Amino acid sequence: MWKIERSKNVGIKISDRVVVISDCNSKGEFGTVDKFCNYASNPTSCVVVNLDNGGTKSYNVKSLKLIDLNKEDIKMVIGDYKIAIVNLEDDYYKKDYGFYLYDNVKIGDTVVVNPNNKFALGKVKAIKTKEEYGRNVTKDVVGVVNMDAYKKRVEERNEAIELAKQRKEIQRELDKKISKLKDLEFYERMAKELGNKDPEIVDMVNKLKGLSL
Repeated sequence: MWKIERSKNVGIKISDRVVVISDCNSKGEFGTVDKFCNYASNPTSCVVVNLDNGGTKSYNVKSLKLIDLNKEDIKMVIGDYKIAIVNLEDDYYKKDYGFYLYDNVKIGDTVVVNPNNKFALGKVKAIKTKEEYGRNVTKDVVGVVNMDAYKKRVEERNEAIELAKQRKEIQRELDKKISKLKDLEFYERMAKELGNKDPEIVDMVNKLKGLSL
C-alpha cells in the first residue's frame, strides 16, 4: 500500500523534471515527478515518475537527479518537429512511447527508435503536435524503414506460389484428359481388331466414347 509524502532527503518535489541515474533499464531516461510514496514495510523514500517515453515507474530518490533548467543538462530540441506515438515491435503489451519526429512519416510506417539506449523497431500509431501530446520527450525517431523492396519481394513470392499452384492444377487436369484419350484410342483399336469376333465390344466402346465427352 502506498502512502503519499514528500521526499525529506532529496530536493525533489512534484512536477520536477528528473533524469534516471541508477544502473537500470531506464538509465538516462527523462521524466516528471508524479508523487512521492513509501512502501508500508520499507521506510526508504520512493518517487513515482512519468517517463517521457510513455512509461510510469517508481524509483528510489537516490536513483534520480534533479534537472536544473538553468544549466545545460537538459536535452535541447532544435527545429520543427511533431511527436510520433510508437508501439515497439518486441513489446508484448504494445505500450505507447513518444518520440520527436522530424521525418516525413505516416501512421503505420515502421521506424527505428532508441528507447533504452539500444535500437529497436516500432510502428507509428499516431502523430501529434507537442501541444496535443502534452508531455516532454527526450529521444528522436532515428529513421523510417523503407519497406517497399521487402513488400515487393513478398508480393512476387506469393504470386509465384499462386502460379505454381495453378500450373499444377492444370497439369493434373490435363493428365486426366490425356489418360482418357489414350484409353479411348486403345479401346477403339481393340474394337477394330476384335469387333468382327465380338460385336458387343464395338457397342461398349461407342458407349464409353459418349460418356467421355
